Amino acid sequence: MPVVNAEELAFEIGAWLSGIRSFAVTCQPTFSGESRNAVPDLRREFWILTLALMQLSRLTIRLQNVGDDPILGELRLTRRQIDAFSSIVRDGVILVDSHAKAASVSISEWQAFVSSFVTRLESDEVDCKLRRYSREGAYRALPANLRELFERTDIELSDRVDYLDVVPRVAAALRYLGVVERMMRADEPLKPALLILAAVHDQARGMIDHINLRLARNPNEEATLFNSLDSASYGASLELKKVFQQELRGIVGVLPPTSVFARTETAYSLLLDSFQQILLDLARTIDPAATLFDFFPRFQIKLDQSLILRDHLWAILKAVKAAEESPVKEKVSFLKQELADFVTITIRFLHYKDEETFERFNEEVHAALDKKDLVPVLHRFGAYLETLFGQVRMRSVLADHPFQHAD
Repeated sequence: MPVVNAEELAFEIGAWLSGIRSFAVTCQPTFSGESRNAVPDLRREFWILTLALMQLSRLTIRLQNVGDDPILGELRLTRRQIDAFSSIVRDGVILVDSHAKAASVSISEWQAFVSSFVTRLESDEVDCKLRRYSREGAYRALPANLRELFERTDIELSDRVDYLDVVPRVAAALRYLGVVERMMRADEPLKPALLILAAVHDQARGMIDHINLRLARNPNEEATLFNSLDSASYGASLELKKVFQQELRGIVGVLPPTSVFARTETAYSLLLDSFQQILLDLARTIDPAATLFDFFPRFQIKLDQSLILRDHLWAILKAVKAAEESPVKEKVSFLKQELADFVTITIRFLHYKDEETFERFNEEVHAALDKKDLVPVLHRFGAYLETLFGQVRMRSVLADHPFQHAD
């Protein structure tokens, strides 16, 4: 568990606490999908909640052991309060685990438990303070130059109020996504990350509702900020639908860890790109020359990787088509060398779900013993590569870098 300091501990505990509410109330039906049974059984949801509460308990124990850290003084949290909160979490683990091991769990039992547990949490001062800290503290975690831009004193007061209403909500969603990224990098079980993604959903939904209300009250369509806010609302709505009604729909019932990872990674990437783009669009209403490189240095790494990936995919697509048209030894050997280079170096720039598919085609190409076996494989591989190449070309990071080599 690589959370290293009290500030990070306080933030992540608050994120999990927000996630419990969002998962239990807002997103559980989406993640569960349609039930095949007349009476849905929610034992899997309780199992996921058990894992999440165990993670929360471990984080809380670490918070108990940080000593007199300044962040605890800032939050006015005493040792006794943290110990009492830890006791609530431990009790929750035991109760949730007993439900997960039951013969079956009905929706009414799920709702009753959630209502009871959330009520107990909300009576605790540590819960309230850490949830608020995780939301409000995320704004301070934004790059300093981005915060300075939105806080400039030469901005009209009404615009500055809008920025400081919307940007912290986006910042909270982004920092929550950071928890998901850490879990993926550490190869942790990802079903519990659904709670964090649920909290992201609710933050984004709150931002959209706030923007729509703001635009309805002051519909100045000629204002630059109006158009940027309108675009943020529309774009975020589309991405939420894509992520929560497609990528994560029914994921509770998905069993293979590789499939869970692939869908979580895709959801993470879509949401990350969307929220960073929203911040950039808002920043450009103040500084039209602003770019994502100014605020998110890792964006340059993603751009470099996407450029390499696009060029290499194009080279392989050409090699596949050439070998399909004329499967002579030289062309097939050249294709296999291109594939070997791609699998060794470039494949890691793909999303995980595409890695698996690419590797299967690579294996089929190498397993084909003669032209009769190879040509049908190359035909299917070529069709897949055209689709994959098109998806890579549409990456938002490549918007200002049009492809120049297409026939």
